[in-house]
Amino acid sequence: MAAKKAKKSTGTRRSNTRLVKKGKGFLRNVLKKLAIIVAVLTAVLWSAAWFFLSDADLKTSNYVYASVMDGTAKAGFRVEDFLVEGIDHTDPDLLLSLVNIGKDDPIFMFNPDNAKEQIRKINWVKDVHVERRLPDTIYIQVIERKPMALWHNGQKLTLIDYEGKEIDNVNLKAFSDLIMVKGAGAPSQVEELVRMLRAEDGIFKKLDHARFVDKRRWDLYLKDKKIVKMPQNDFALALRRLAQKQEKDNILDKDITIIDLRDPERFIVRTELGKVQEYKMSLGEGIPL
Repeated sequence: MAAKKAKKSTGTRRSNTRLVKKGKGFLRNVLKKLAIIVAVLTAVLWSAAWFFLSDADLKTSNYVYASVMDGTAKAGFRVEDFLVEGIDHTDPDLLLSLVNIGKDDPIFMFNPDNAKEQIRKINWVKDVHVERRLPDTIYIQVIERKPMALWHNGQKLTLIDYEGKEIDNVNLKAFSDLIMVKGAGAPSQVEELVRMLRAEDGIFKKLDHARFVDKRRWDLYLKDKKIVKMPQNDFALALRRLAQKQEKDNILDKDITIIDLRDPERFIVRTELGKVQEYKMSLGEGIPL
């Protein structure tokens, strides 16, 4: 009985030993596999890091892009013509240089939005439409700014448009017939000024320039050196009063230096020295001085 029990006890110890050995082997295999996985991941991550940090990704994508563009060009999608409409004053060479694409370049390399953004930087350009016309034409339609006046700002003379936008300050001889304005803030008010002056053509033709005073009202300087002081409000009404006085009495042809229309109830004039009485008599009415 005792011998049988001893044998059973020995058999149990052997079985436990085999289980322990088997457990250790399984753990080693798991750790070995994990080590391999970690090594592979490390290699992949290192390779990816090298790929991006060395710009290999950029070089690869550039190579693919260039190959595709070259293929489209060989298929006939390359720039042959530039069709530009709407330019009278814009420098065409400057415009085409900003387009940044040349003849025989793949047309799909051309980005209309980028070209539009660059062309809008030209002072003469108010707006522009740009498109690819497949297979081989770049189309550009320009809307130019319309010159309105010449702004004399200190020693600088600048061409401005209806919105007061500065267009150009060279080659201004062709615009010498435009009205000249002076004074800070004048460009922002020039559209309304010109519109009202053109409604009274007889006065407009006598005008040399207009000065914006204290950013609130205009003084009109005529070609014969007369000065007409206009009110801050009701400019058009005061101008109509002046036009009527000119139609009736030729007041702008008299020996007058200043006409002050700032008071809507009065028509004030100043004459050359010694001409006051003669002027009153020629009008046949009393004029407040």
